[in-house]
Amino acid sequence: VAPSPVAFDGHARNPRALTTDDIARLCERFAEAARRSVRLGFAAIELHGAHGYLMHQFLSPLSNRREDDFGGSLE
Repeated sequence: VAPSPVAFDGHARNPRALTTDDIARLCERFAEAARRSVRLGFAAIELHGAHGYLMHQFLSPLSNRREDDFGGSLE
């Protein structure tokens, strides 16, 4: 899955674009994981949002070609 159905290179298959419902579920899963971490006593949580990971893909015009609330200009 990815923000848009854009393959990494010419040899890769196009990923399935996440729907807005998919994105809402992912956000809730991140929140659930954070709540579990707090409950277990973790003092900090790091979300890796670089090097092609999903959060980075949403910030990159190379992989995010959406025209809804989850794409376009960062402004």
